[in-house]
Amino acid sequence: MMRGFKGLWCLLAVLWLAACATPPAAPTRAGELVATGRVALRVPNDSQIANFTWRDDGQQAALDLGTPLGQTVARLTFDANSAHLMDSSGKETSAGSPEELLQARTGWQLPVQGMRWWLRGKADPATPAQVTPTSDGVHISQNGWEIDATDLRDAGREGKLPWRIHASQNGLDLKIVVSDWQWLP
Repeated sequence: MMRGFKGLWCLLAVLWLAACATPPAAPTRAGELVATGRVALRVPNDSQIANFTWRDDGQQAALDLGTPLGQTVARLTFDANSAHLMDSSGKETSAGSPEELLQARTGWQLPVQGMRWWLRGKADPATPAQVTPTSDGVHISQNGWEIDATDLRDAGREGKLPWRIHASQNGLDLKIVVSDWQWLP
């Protein structure tokens, strides 16, 4: 009898944990590419881990960051002219670029505009870069960053997309693991 209760509790625990998992986000606009996964950021004296959803249609991008239990804690949206960050309390901050905004709010210098390309395993065409194919992906040196986009998999019309991205510069270490890629034609 006791063994049956233990099995029931284990089943309930597994179902509860599965309910907390973040489901893949579906694209909402034509041409939009959506990546979901986990991101880890390590800077001197601090580290953060979050779930993420990245939406990008080439004109506007949005990055949602959330807890492992699926609660969104921040949403960053940006285009060529402006950037907006809304935190979980509803406080919104704006700036001319996502880089300025993150620097002002967190003190971190992250090349968000470049990341929209690095997620695809490509160099940002706006700045010079050295791109070197590797046995499991591509290595990019750009703006003082060293980026490895690996575990390339076929993604239909998008070609091969990386499922792992590692970027580092001056003590800042960024690791991204994509769990799902989706897009609308």
